[in-house]
Amino acid sequence: MFHKIFDPLFFKNYFINFVGLLIFLTVIRWLVPTNPFLFTFLAGAWFIVIFFFDLHHFKALLSTDWQSFKAAKGKMIVSIICLMLILEVAVIWSSQAFRFLVPTATSLNTYPLPTNTLAGVLTSIFSGVVNLMVALVEEIAYRYVGMFRYRKAGIWLIIMLLLSSILFGFSHFYNFNGSFIATVPYMLAGLILGLAYLLTRNIWVPIIGHMLFNSIGLISGLILLVLLPFM
Repeated sequence: MFHKIFDPLFFKNYFINFVGLLIFLTVIRWLVPTNPFLFTFLAGAWFIVIFFFDLHHFKALLSTDWQSFKAAKGKMIVSIICLMLILEVAVIWSSQAFRFLVPTATSLNTYPLPTNTLAGVLTSIFSGVVNLMVALVEEIAYRYVGMFRYRKAGIWLIIMLLLSSILFGFSHFYNFNGSFIATVPYMLAGLILGLAYLLTRNIWVPIIGHMLFNSIGLISGLILLVLLPFM
């Protein structure tokens, strides 16, 4: 039973999307400690490559579920709206509840982009677009490969749901000043996205919900682009 659960795809998935990501981000932080533009484009390149790989490798899954999504689009749209409401409330609440876990002092590099220059705003928009790609990449990695494939495995499904949610949270290590324990809000977000997938049995529900959740960066960048001439 063990070898059926932890198959090669499982290990390959987490090696690339969890271990590989954190190693890559650590390396580029060391290579470009003070250049937010280069850091943003290098980090973005990682996700762009995996995004197009996933589009090709999981095209059957994405296509089949998209047809199912369109066939029951009313139900799916309602599911996404409910998902977004629950997700926003849960993340906001847990972020407040666990904010004391985020280190205020850290030796990690920060990469603020200048929002009063065209280069900075365009780079912010690029980052926002990449964040939409990240949603698809992470949902396939953590919700499909890391959890949903085991929906017929009994108690293992619960284990995989919890494991994928924890690792999803941990993968945002650098979002919380280098604190794994402070990623609890994103673990909760992963749990909610996983449950949404199990209830709807359609990968596009967590993907679209995740994209909407990640869209604030892109929206902010586009607003800044419009306001830039007046700044």
